[in-house]
Amino acid sequence: MTKEGRQRRGSTVDRLSEAISFIPDDLINDVTDNFALRGALPHHNELAVDDESPSPYHLLYDGPTYAAQYELRRKAAVTHIRQLLDALV
Repeated sequence: MTKEGRQRRGSTVDRLSEAISFIPDDLINDVTDNFALRGALPHHNELAVDDESPSPYHLLYDGPTYAAQYELRRKAAVTHIRQLLDALV
């Protein structure tokens, strides 16, 4: 891992859509659900390996590690889909 979490970027609001999102009061005030703590979780694009190259927001892997992870995941997905299709025939 090269970096961790949103705090490394210095801002929890880096997209307009996040800044203007409406969260109902019943979710914010529900202490049993720990909703307030969810804001500390990383965003999908900071961790995701779902394209040939990382998004500008990606923080988890450096370039070579990201490329290796992408190839491993792509091969696993292709194998899985082939197995499913073979089972249908």
